[in-house]
Amino acid sequence: MLCEWLQLINLDVEIKMVENTLDDPRQRKPDITKAKELLGWEPKVKLKDGLPLMEENFCLRLGVDKMDLWIKLFKR
Repeated sequence: MLCEWLQLINLDVEIKMVENTLDDPRQRKPDITKAKELLGWEPKVKLKDGLPLMEENFCLRLGVDKMDLWIKLFKR
């Protein structure tokens, strides 16, 4: 999924595949059925449209440019 996100926001980075850690979640796609049933909530923005908006918002709030944002997010 991360690879898809990076492609959507056109970030030019090298992707290195590594083994999962023992505490790594197995399911990455949350089930929003409860939110639909209890709250009547459904997503209004598709992932491919929302990620660039999220990226822009994070950059503005953190006062960083696009590349610095992703370096901060993935540097551990």
